[in-house]
Amino acid sequence: MKHFKYFLPLIFGLFYNPISYCQAPTLAEIEQRALEKARELGDLLKIIGDKRNDRKIRQNAKDLAIDLFESDSNKIEVISKLSKKKSVFSIREYLNRLDHLPYDDVQIEWKYIQVVEDIKQKEDGSYYGKLRVYQLFEGQGADKIAAYKDITEKDIEVKIQDQQIETGLGAGRKYFNLKFGDMTVYRLLDDTDKNKP
Repeated sequence: MKHFKYFLPLIFGLFYNPISYCQAPTLAEIEQRALEKARELGDLLKIIGDKRNDRKIRQNAKDLAIDLFESDSNKIEVISKLSKKKSVFSIREYLNRLDHLPYDDVQIEWKYIQVVEDIKQKEDGSYYGKLRVYQLFEGQGADKIAAYKDITEKDIEVKIQDQQIETGLGAGRKYFNLKFGDMTVYRLLDDTDKNKP
């Protein structure tokens, strides 16, 4: 049950995903929440890939990661450094692949998360935007030496819906429910870009 103490705060944070409010939050507050949820998703991917973690811990992390998306059919695009070929998987397929890659350990790190498309309200009342993350991926052998590694920048669609919880005491309490959409590869970077945003 390694890293269990690390995992508990993530569970707690994800149970409190909605932004509850009496007055509508500002766009800056919504963008900040989107960045926080992206960091949580990055942490969950790290837990899933780390085979030192107990299998139940990794499975729970997969379930929590899927819950951050609108649907388990949302798409994630990946690219191979060797072939430069892009492939697309559903979020569930991607997480299952991540859990079964032929490496003794998989290290994933997300850095420099930023808003690249301002979050704006559209005609349906929901808010939409786009985040960009800098991902370091490394598959290691038994000797802890990297058998494969790549660095990519990825774009993540964000959707925030204005919803309401009925309390039975008049007007319900409003909240914003933030979900991720599809994730695409923006570009593949050279290994020498490891420390650059």
